[in-house]
Amino acid sequence: MRGENINGPPERTTVADALDKYSEYIRYHRSLRTFRTYRPILASFKTFCAKTYIDEIERADLLDFATHCLKQSQKGKSIYNKLVVLCQVLKQHGRSKLLNASDWPRFVETVRPIYENAEIEKLFSHCTPTEEMRFKFYLMSGFRDAEGRFVTWRDVDFRHSAVRVTAKPHWGFHPKNWEEREVPVPQKLITLLTKFRPLTAGPDDPLFPSSSGRPDGAMLEKLKAVAWRGKLNCGHCITTHKLKDGAVKINRCSSGPYCSRWFLHKFRHTYATRHLQDGIDIRTLQQWMGHRDIASTMVYLKGVRNRDIQARLNKGSLAAFA
Repeated sequence: MRGENINGPPERTTVADALDKYSEYIRYHRSLRTFRTYRPILASFKTFCAKTYIDEIERADLLDFATHCLKQSQKGKSIYNKLVVLCQVLKQHGRSKLLNASDWPRFVETVRPIYENAEIEKLFSHCTPTEEMRFKFYLMSGFRDAEGRFVTWRDVDFRHSAVRVTAKPHWGFHPKNWEEREVPVPQKLITLLTKFRPLTAGPDDPLFPSSSGRPDGAMLEKLKAVAWRGKLNCGHCITTHKLKDGAVKINRCSSGPYCSRWFLHKFRHTYATRHLQDGIDIRTLQQWMGHRDIASTMVYLKGVRNRDIQARLNKGSLAAFA
């Protein structure tokens, strides 16, 4: 009869298969960083979930998982991100919008931290010439960690004072959102790069190679090492380590290159905030930073210090009461 499935009811997908297939998809269709972020989330839910089939999962299962994460001392932002990933999987299997608006964990939307002038000057004063060039590049280009690691001399436009983010399939690098872009940079940075470029460097060599000549994957570690060497660690960072009998808090910041206040993406935060403060319009900055959504750029408005507004506040009637 027409419309009847002669092969019987369709096979149901198990939770394990759904999570494994999604993990495999992310591995080959997203960045390595995304895969490394998603994999433990999918694995933890796979272990936690007692349901056999993906179509059996209900709102209560996601809420129970969120509660389980809370009991493990995980924070609201972390749990929120886990639920986003799981909802992506469920949506592919017709299980969308299981959570209500009030179900999502709440967390504080923080102002993006930036490096102050004094911090930058102290950092550079403890850098070797090569280290200083690396971190000045991140500061003046606004590049993400991977974008800076995989940039080559061919990407530098010395004539027009710009640097490009381009795909490097031979190294397994693809730009975020799969979009290449060109970013204008100060002429002073181009001058520094001209002096920094080795005479033997080819156009497809990375600007910042490792000892093997490949893109250096230890940029973050090098930054933290400089901060430790220059005694710039804050000394108060606390990290939580999970143990079988509970969790223990350790202050590694005071004993080595582990300060959480020093990280590469903070150069990008500084880049965005300073450009907005200097009058660059937000749409232009969005293009320079490679944001697909304008909302991602707008978060930096929170940290902008408008000099004109400050002058008005200082002259305002309320200031007299100080």
